[in-house]
Amino acid sequence: MHDAGEHWYVMNAYTKVDSCVDAVLNSCHGLRSYMPKRYAVRNYYGRVKRVLIPLIPQTFFLRGTYEAVEAFQKNISFIGFATTQIDGRRTSMKVPDGQMESFMRVADHYEEDLTYYQPSEIQLHKGEYVRVVGGSYDGVTGMMLRLKGKRGKRLVACIPQIMAIATTLIEPEYIQKISKEEYEQSMTECLWE
Repeated sequence: MHDAGEHWYVMNAYTKVDSCVDAVLNSCHGLRSYMPKRYAVRNYYGRVKRVLIPLIPQTFFLRGTYEAVEAFQKNISFIGFATTQIDGRRTSMKVPDGQMESFMRVADHYEEDLTYYQPSEIQLHKGEYVRVVGGSYDGVTGMMLRLKGKRGKRLVACIPQIMAIATTLIEPEYIQKISKEEYEQSMTECLWE
């Protein structure tokens, strides 16, 4: 059973043609969509180009009621809900608004030197909970972690089971420590709508 509220749903695309997914995202009227991207260098017939590609291959996010997202999904043969196992049942993956907004704010800085991780690659339980106050990441909540091979602590925004993104160094005056409870509350709130 699904509640009537709007949520961010994790979606899979069963095609490797990025332009097909972009066309789908441009046609989802009434739903908010997001596909994180990053720059990569590609060689096209001997010419090297810097192009934006999906950060998480074949994965994007749609925000709406379950019924609206499902109705949209049923009309497109190559997309489906990403699922996870909860209490022995397959359930559509949802991302809390605050967590998604923080992730988007960090991921949209693809011009900067961001580092991408699978959530299993870093030990999130070792971090301090923080909120960024000011600067280009203003309002983002996440964890400050010392990452292997990097100098200083980095802000990490994470969607569990999907991806974690570590920023470049952030000036200490922009960092405000918060409690675990404040962090968890911020993950359920929608900050930028």
